[in-house]
Amino acid sequence: MSPAVPSPQRWALLIGIDFYIPSRDPKSGKTTCHRNLEGCVNDINLVASFLETRLDVAPSRIVKLTSTNSKSSTQSDPPEDPSSWPTRDNIFKAFRDMAMKPPGDLVYIHHSGHGAQVSTAYGRYKGPNALDEALVPADIHINGGQYIRDFEIAGLLQSLVDARLHITLVLDSCHSGSSNRYTKDDGIRGLGKVDCSSLAARVYDVSRDPLDVHGSRKAEFRSSWLLEAQGYVLIAACSSTQKAHEKKFEEPNTSNSTPTSRTHGALTYWLIKSLQEQPNPWSRPLSDLVEVVRARVLGDCPDQSPLLDGMVEIPFFGLSSSNKMKRRLGDPLVKRVDIKSGVLHLDHGRLHGVHVRARYEVYDPDIISPGETKSIVTVTIINADDFECQARIHKGYDIETVKLGFRAKRISKQNSLARVCLVSRETRGSAAREDTWMEKFRRHAGEWKSLDWDLSQDQSDEPPPLFHICQTEAGLFEIQDRSKAPMSNVPRISGDDAKWADKVAACLDHLARFQFVQLLGTTTSSSIKSHCTFRLLGKTIHPPAALPIPQRHNDEEWNLRTSPYDLDSLARIEPVDNIYSVQNREWVLCCFKNGGPKSVYLTFFDFEPKWSITKLYPQGEGQSEEVKSGEERYVPMQMEIQDSSKVIVDTIRAIITKSRTSLDSFELVDIETAVHDPTPPQRGRPVVKGREGETWQVYDIKIRTSSQEH
Repeated sequence: MSPAVPSPQRWALLIGIDFYIPSRDPKSGKTTCHRNLEGCVNDINLVASFLETRLDVAPSRIVKLTSTNSKSSTQSDPPEDPSSWPTRDNIFKAFRDMAMKPPGDLVYIHHSGHGAQVSTAYGRYKGPNALDEALVPADIHINGGQYIRDFEIAGLLQSLVDARLHITLVLDSCHSGSSNRYTKDDGIRGLGKVDCSSLAARVYDVSRDPLDVHGSRKAEFRSSWLLEAQGYVLIAACSSTQKAHEKKFEEPNTSNSTPTSRTHGALTYWLIKSLQEQPNPWSRPLSDLVEVVRARVLGDCPDQSPLLDGMVEIPFFGLSSSNKMKRRLGDPLVKRVDIKSGVLHLDHGRLHGVHVRARYEVYDPDIISPGETKSIVTVTIINADDFECQARIHKGYDIETVKLGFRAKRISKQNSLARVCLVSRETRGSAAREDTWMEKFRRHAGEWKSLDWDLSQDQSDEPPPLFHICQTEAGLFEIQDRSKAPMSNVPRISGDDAKWADKVAACLDHLARFQFVQLLGTTTSSSIKSHCTFRLLGKTIHPPAALPIPQRHNDEEWNLRTSPYDLDSLARIEPVDNIYSVQNREWVLCCFKNGGPKSVYLTFFDFEPKWSITKLYPQGEGQSEEVKSGEERYVPMQMEIQDSSKVIVDTIRAIITKSRTSLDSFELVDIETAVHDPTPPQRGRPVVKGREGETWQVYDIKIRTSSQEH
């Protein structure tokens, strides 16, 4: 009998910095110090209490590094024992200690304190005007103190990943270079400016090439190493252009009925409160949890939108190997509840296929299984913007039963979007009789509520049919395009198949979804598109070569470059009829650049020949990625033919928006998978209709991949 496998243990490293140790010039008496905070140690105590009481993490497995602000004008040091101060050395030691835990254990790391943007120490990689994102230790101003930079954090995290630990990292700090405005009740966890002082020039010698920190990657998208989670989960308080707030929140008082007011970081407070409200802290994937937290944070702090990256399908502080959970793609999230007006605010809009007068049922995703619904209330959409909408609750329902994080599933049919012509055998020269298959198909198509099909036998009607369906002499059902040409890579369905009608309907449903997403507007008048570019820079038989990061010395001049890749190693490609050609298994490098004055939000998709749509970036599930003015994203991809095809053509699409949004509902499996076991959906998933807008735009690169022998 083999020995029992021990259950993984949970460990925590909690870092809270309210007091930053000042330095005093012995001659002038001048004091230099970061602005002290009030809520960071409260954050750590709140998190520790939750871990101990709800997740049964033993206090002996929780390491706290805290620096309490006594609010005394004469305070010179934290009141805690120096071994527990959140200094740079103590933080590094705590990471090294965590890396010694048994493989398979779970480690939670939480940082509350100041973040910073500082002039980069790695200009050759990041570019001449780039910045390092950094955490500010308590001893930043004494004994030659240094920031903990993004490359260093990546190396520390990689040491934990290499130890086969499951990592959850929460950063409740700010990396904003915007002005530092705060009041007594609402502070900002950041410097308020980009640090170009002598502090920024102090650089810790990293022992590893930062480009090797994460190992091999399919695509090199992110500009921030803090937000490029490989092998761990990251929850960040905000993007690099936003502020992380701390403010006073009311908490229950165990000794009496009067609430206690304590200062907390907005991210930490709403994260723990949302977890406390769940009957089971592991009942939903992190992607859903963070969307709830994001909605609640935005309700308090409109300029702070928490971010999630990494293994987003696992539960909070859970296992990545066995607890993967299915997110309900395509179902809008309730992000705000207006009890007085009876209106819900949902996080999908016209871009996602939502339209006015559509009806939805709202459900609690914690108490149902995927594919099921248990309606809490029903609502009707009364207003739809590009990225969000408002819905009014129907009479007879109690809006107070709706909570942030509930989801909505459409129960009304979509507007008539797809006209389909049923072609009888008579029109194809066969016997002149009414084909009974048409009536049978009409009945089955009515069960597919995702689309309100316009089924007709008149090919002369306007608008022209999107698809034609006919039955061949061999008894196979064939789907044709507008010009009546058979559609490539679409399976033919045998009339002898007992599920032929459902399979044909599944094909049409899938093709319509694909084509509606494909028809997203390409107007050249968009205020976004006029400032952005999306280019294919070249190809290579090996992964694009990354530039090395040498150690920096004080007097060394850098040969600054914008690209992290050696562009001279690429073979240039000239497109023919706007299509680039490569051989099977060759690599290409694409580049997106935001040349506009403001940030845009980016998502990449691959429209594949077998009628599938795959999101390439951001990896995992979640919202689009911010690309600030002047920034670039480099996209290396290996083009590969995975079947017997000789030639395939992929469309790599960059969709940019003026607001952060999730486009996960655009994804589609390949059509053969969709048709294999067709089941009419209980409720319709919104179909995205192609349209143009001033708030979003698309860019396409077409790549033809040929087999070596072709």
